[in-house]
Formats: sequence, C-alpha cells, structure tokens
Amino acid sequence: MSWVQVLASLPGIWTQTFCESIRPTEAGMLHRCDCSITPHTAIYLDLSSVTTTTEATTMETTEDLTTTDTIDLTTTTDVTPELTEIELRILLIIEEIKELLDKGDSIYIIDVDDILDEINDLLGIEEDVVFPGELLTLLDDLGTRIHLNGSLTDMIVKDNIAFLAADVGHFNPVIGLRVATREVEAFMTEAFEFLVDVNISHLLAKRTEAVVDLPRSVLDSPRRISFVVFLTNRAFQYEGANVINSRVISINVVNLTQFDNEVVKLHFRPMEEPERETKRSCGYWQFQPDGSGYWSQEGCIFVSSTSSFLLDTCQCDHLTHFAEILIPRPRFSESDERILELLSIIGCGLSIFGVTLIATTAFLFNTWRSVFRNRMWLQLCVALLILSLCFLLVAFVKYDQYSFSCLVTGVVLHYSLLASFCWMLVVAIIAYFDMVAVQYTIANFSSIPNKLLITSGFSWAAPAVVIAILLLISPKSYVRRFEEMAPSGSFCYPSGLALWLSVYAPIAIILVVNFLVFIYTIGHVTWSMRNRNLGKQKMDSMHEAIRCARIGLVLMFLFGLPWIFGLFAYKVICAYVFTVTVTTQGFLLFLFIVCGNNDTRNMWYNKIKFTTKYRRRYSQRTMQSENPY
Repeated sequence: MSWVQVLASLPGIWTQTFCESIRPTEAGMLHRCDCSITPHTAIYLDLSSVTTTTEATTMETTEDLTTTDTIDLTTTTDVTPELTEIELRILLIIEEIKELLDKGDSIYIIDVDDILDEINDLLGIEEDVVFPGELLTLLDDLGTRIHLNGSLTDMIVKDNIAFLAADVGHFNPVIGLRVATREVEAFMTEAFEFLVDVNISHLLAKRTEAVVDLPRSVLDSPRRISFVVFLTNRAFQYEGANVINSRVISINVVNLTQFDNEVVKLHFRPMEEPERETKRSCGYWQFQPDGSGYWSQEGCIFVSSTSSFLLDTCQCDHLTHFAEILIPRPRFSESDERILELLSIIGCGLSIFGVTLIATTAFLFNTWRSVFRNRMWLQLCVALLILSLCFLLVAFVKYDQYSFSCLVTGVVLHYSLLASFCWMLVVAIIAYFDMVAVQYTIANFSSIPNKLLITSGFSWAAPAVVIAILLLISPKSYVRRFEEMAPSGSFCYPSGLALWLSVYAPIAIILVVNFLVFIYTIGHVTWSMRNRNLGKQKMDSMHEAIRCARIGLVLMFLFGLPWIFGLFAYKVICAYVFTVTVTTQGFLLFLFIVCGNNDTRNMWYNKIKFTTKYRRRYSQRTMQSENPY
C-alpha cells in the first residue's frame, strides 16, 4: 500500500513525494504516514477499508484523527495521477515562500535570491509552465515583507524575472519604474531604474520597453511599493484569444489596491504591430478561484501613442499584473471600410441638407410654422441635425486619448440620440390620440393646453436627466472609447452597464411602445376605411390620423430598425443597411414632410413663382430705365 497526499495549493493532484509510510506492528492497526509538508490529507488502511483523514497542524498524523470518508481500494489508482516534474517544482517553491513569510519580519532580500533562481529556471525551459495564482500572490506578498538591508531601494534581477522594492514617501519620492531596452533578450540590472519623475525622455520607444507612473498620492504617507517584472508570458498561460504584446509587470503598494479619482499609468512598447484582425489594448491578470486566470480589460483604458517614437499608454484604476495585449475584433475588408466611411459622410451630408431645407421652410412660411405638428417636426430636425454633425465629427476626428473634447462629443451624441427617440415617441402618442379622437371626441389631443410645451419639455429634458444621473452616479462612464467596442468608432461613449441602462434600455422601451401604437393605428385605420357610415368631418380627422400613422411608420423605421441592425454590424450586410438608413434620416424626413405634403409643396411653388415673376418685372423696369428710347 502506497500513501498519498494532496496539497491544498493544487487540489485533486496526488503525489507520494513528501510522505513516508510506516507499517503497523500488529494486525488490525492503522498504517502511519509521516509527512514533511502541511497541510495535507492522508489515506489510512486497516484490514478492510481505506479512510481519509485531514491533518493541518502537525508533522505526524497518528493522533486525534477524524475519519471522514471510506473508499474502495481498487479505485485509488484511478484518482491519483502523478505530478509532473514542473508541477512538483512549483509546489516546492510555494512552500519555500510560505516558510519565509512565516518568519514574520525577518525576511531579507538575499533570502529571495534562491527562490527567484528556481522561478527563473522554470521560465527558461521550453515546456509550458502554468503558474497558479497562489504563487503570483505570494511573490507580491514577499515584496511587502522583506528588509532592504538599510537601503531605500533594492532589486534582484534574473534573466527572465526581476524583483524590485522601494520604501517611498517624501524622504524617497519614488513614483515609478523604467525598464530600458537591451541588446540581448534577457534582463540585466542596469536596465531597471526607479523614477522620481516621469518625463518624455523616459517614454522614447528606442530606449525604453516599459514605464510605470504611479499617482503622487502614494507619497502621502511612508509605504512600500514593489514590482515583479516578467520577460515573457510563460507564467500567464490560458486558452483565451488574447495575446500578450509587452512585458508583464506586477505592481504592489502596501495598503492600496484601488484608486478613486486617480489612475496608474503604464507605458509599454509593443513587441509587434497588430494585424488588421487584432488591436492593441490594456489587460490585467484576473485571478480565478481555482488558481487560474485570464486577461481582462475592465477598469483600464488604452491610449495609442500619437507618435511611433513614443510608448503606448495604459490607464488603470487598480493594481495587479498588467500588460499590453492583442485582442481579436471583427474587421471588414479595406474596400468595405472605405465604402462604409464614404456612405456615412454622404448620408450625414444629405441629412444636414434636408434638415436645413426644413428649417428654411419654417423660417419662410409663417402659416407652416404655426401648425403644431410642423413645429414638432422642426424640433425633431434640430435633434437630427446635432446627431448628423456628431457623426461627421466622429468620421473626421480620431480621439487618440480621453480628453474633454472626447467627453463632450460622447455626451452630445448620446443626448441627440435620446432626444430623437423621445420625439419619435411623441409622434407615436399623437397618432394614437388622433385615432382615439375619431371615435371619442373627448380624447382629442388638440384640446390639451400647452401641448407644445409639454412635448418639448419631455423630449429635451428627459435625455438631459438620464445623462445627468449617469454622470452623477458614474463620472467615468464616458471614459472608455467606443473604438474598443466598434471597429470604426473613436470617440468616448458609455460602456458596460451604463451603455445598457442609458442607451439600449430607453431605445428598446420606445421601440416597443411605438410598435404597439403602430399596430393599433394600422388596424383601426383599416377598420375605419371599411366603415361607410363615417361623416365627412370624421373622414377629415381620419385622413389626419392616417398621415400621423404613416409618419409613425416612417419614423419607426428611421429610428428603430437601423439601430437593431447596428447590433449585428459586425456582419458586412447589416453594416451597410445600418450605415445607409441611420445617416440619411434627416434627408428622408425632408422628403416626407416637405416634398410629400401638398400644402408645403404649394407654398414653395407659389414662393418660387412669385420670386420669378418679381425678378422678371424688376429686370424689365431696369432695361426700360437704361434704354428710354
């Protein structure tokens, strides 16, 4: 019978390495197992069964044992796979670090040197190495506990890993770290430099591989900061699609893991330029409960360098293991992207042209402007004009970093989008009231006092309230650039939960209401047209209701379906439909309101006719005055 042990650091992996079996001297007695590492779980054998017992406090397991489970001996070999050599070495390193930490404050930098030699050897082998989260965490713990031999800073540098620590405060204002470039693919001591200030000379890509720039607030009180720098990604293996594109740096500050209104800036030199199907981003190692991990982007912003001579920047609001990563993203062919961008510019230009003509109609014709529905269309056009201008701004201006102008663009775009949908909801409600008025004269929308004030207040104020609440609750809602979610966007826009609650949810609610109103309106109009007993007065109201229903249909398409296609814009066909229908909304509204309305066409016709007649008379009078004979 062989005795086995499972270490808490790797549950479910069995080995016999650290235990010695002592046979009983008499029949019927338990077997004894002496193990050199705790905690552990050992299996004891009597004449008829195997029992599992847990011991976490002593080197021997022969006293005060509690039997917890009984298993058949024949199944033991099926559940006890042997550890590989690499796994055993990792377990030994973990136990060595734990023993050091158990010493309390009597840990010196020289005590860590042998451990880093072992880790360096593991990182240098060709086989895959999976570092459990416990090992990475223990390395960070060492940085906060070791003595620096009377110095304020110290470091241990190996070929594949570097361990650095500093006691900081106003007496030693270290706020960062620089990793310089080297001629060889290995770390050297002279490549590492503690920084008391970060300037542009530190960010030159030819001279520097990585720079850490901590907020000045870390110097408010004396504390320890430590760094662990990995040459490659061998310690961070996982099955995801993200690929590390820089050195990996772990940052640890005593009593500080999260920043409220500040960020830590990490500057990386990419190892390779991304292909069209990938893009650069910031990543941090997210630990999993089972000891594994993956690269996450939450809480970090990637700022691409504006010059090929400077490093890229990652801005993160917390401390952990960081790197620049390459992530996949949907991309179209170069020809499709050029066509889509051209269609966006043309569509926005047409919308601005159409909205301008509608505004000109309102300015020239007082009778047109005095009609409530026309004034409603006019305000809708203002929202569309702002939306189109924002789209054009996004098409021509690429924000390389988060700034006030980027924030303003995102807020205005967000506001104009919600305002347009609110006006669409108003149109649907008016159509509903007009349909009710056909049957129930008491439900006539025209009888409502101050209806323009009510509709305008709702459509313009509701989006402002939504955005104000969003900024009040989460001031950083617009920090993440939309380019991280869409291939063609480079502007600040809400992301995550804020995107769903402040953009998708209001739009979805309005679309559902408009769809129900549209179905009811079309059904009622169809029924009314079949009823021959309607009077002329009611037929006039019915014609107006049909007009409103038609408007509701057009607006539902213009403001509804295109955004649904936007959810599937990673497919080229949906991207074309989305681009064409969204960007031309203002122009299509002009075709419907001005060109499709007989009264408005007649106003323009008479205006043009009068202007032409006046010009002819003026021209004749001028000719007569110049030629009196």
